[in-house]
Amino acid sequence: MFFSLSLVIVVSNLVLLNASPVTSSLAGSGHRVPLVRNSRFRQNTTLAINRARARLQSFALDAQGNKRDTGHVDMLDYDDFEYLGEVGVGTPPQMFHLQFDTGSSDLWLDALNCQQCSPHVSRFDPNQSATYQEEGKPWRIAYLDNSEASGITARDTIYLGGITIENQRVQMALHETSDFNDDPTDGMLGLGFSKRASVPGTLTPLDNMVAQNLVQEPIFGVYLGSNGNGGEFIFGSYDSQYDDSDFTRVPVQSETGHWQITVDGIQVGDHVSSTPFKAVVDTGTSIMVFDPIPAKAIADQVGAKPDPLEQGTFTMPCDSNVPVTFLIGNSKIEMDSRALVGTPTWFGDCYANFATSPRPIGIALLGDSFLKHFYTIFDYGTPEIRFAELK
Repeated sequence: MFFSLSLVIVVSNLVLLNASPVTSSLAGSGHRVPLVRNSRFRQNTTLAINRARARLQSFALDAQGNKRDTGHVDMLDYDDFEYLGEVGVGTPPQMFHLQFDTGSSDLWLDALNCQQCSPHVSRFDPNQSATYQEEGKPWRIAYLDNSEASGITARDTIYLGGITIENQRVQMALHETSDFNDDPTDGMLGLGFSKRASVPGTLTPLDNMVAQNLVQEPIFGVYLGSNGNGGEFIFGSYDSQYDDSDFTRVPVQSETGHWQITVDGIQVGDHVSSTPFKAVVDTGTSIMVFDPIPAKAIADQVGAKPDPLEQGTFTMPCDSNVPVTFLIGNSKIEMDSRALVGTPTWFGDCYANFATSPRPIGIALLGDSFLKHFYTIFDYGTPEIRFAELK
C-alpha cells in the first residue's frame, strides 16, 4: 500500500537520552510546521518490524548502486504512520496532511480524477489553482507489497510552515491499485536527497527552499513527541532553546540519496561490539533494524530473546533498563533502553523495538523509536546530522 511507517542518530561527548517534553520556539528565521499524531495509529511492533526490514533491503540496494527501472518507495500502510504535517498546494492553497519522510524524496498527492484512489483522503483539484502547470512527465512507483501508483507530474506553488515555494514539481496520482483504499493520510513529503527521487531531475522541496533563498540555513530541526504528543519540524533553523554547543555532529554519506551515517560500534552495558556498520536515519520508519551481530549484542545484554513465532524479532522484559551506547569516531550517544521496549505480548513480556536483518547487509535502519529521544538537526548543506539531549 501507500507510504511507509510512522514519521525519524548517534554522535562528541556523551549524550544521555530522556523523554522530557520540548517547549517549541522558533530560532532565527525558521519556519515551524507542527506535527499531529495520526488518530488511526496503533503500534503493531511485529508489523512495523516486517515493514522496516523490507525497507532496509531497498536501502541496501541503493547503497550497492543498483539501478531500478521504476521508482520504488518501500512504504506501506498509513495506520502505522504516527506523525503528520500540514502542507498547502496550489493558489489558493488546498491543504493536505502529509507524512514527512527523510527516507524518500518524492512529493505526491492524489489528483481529483485519480482512479480507485482512497475515499478517505483529500484530492488535489488543479482547476482550483491559479498557479497549476501540467508538466506531463509520467511516473510510476511500485511498492514492496505489489501495490503501485502512477500518474503525471505538475508544477505548482506549495506552502510549508510559512514558506512559499514556487514552481515545485508535484507528482499527481491518476491510477492506484485497490490496496490504497484504506489509507487515511493524504500523501508524502520526501525529505531525502534528490538522487533518490523517482522522477530524474527532480528538485525536492528542500532543494527549492535553498535555490529560492527561502531559508536562512539549509537545515531542518525535528522533534517527535511521545505518548500521543505531536512534534514539529522547523525549516531553515531549529528550536531556540538549544545552543550550538548542545549538539554533536555526524557526517552524512549522501551519495545514495539517504541520510546515512557510519557507526563504529555499539556498547551495551559493559559489552562492546566493535563491528562498524552504516545506518540510515529515517523518520519514515517506527523502529530499528540491525545486522545480526549488533542485534545479538544488544539482545544478549538487555535480556531479549528471539521470538519463536517471528524469525529475526525479539521479546524482552518490559522493565529492561540497560543503556545502549552508539560509538562514532570519538563520540558517544547513550540511548535509554526504554527506547528498545515495544508493545506488550500475550505472555507478560514485551516485543523489542528492534530486529535483525535476515542476513548481514552492512546497513542499519534507525527510526522514530530512536529519534523520539533527541532533538535532531538535518543539515542538507554540509551534509550532517546533529543530535542533542532533549530539554
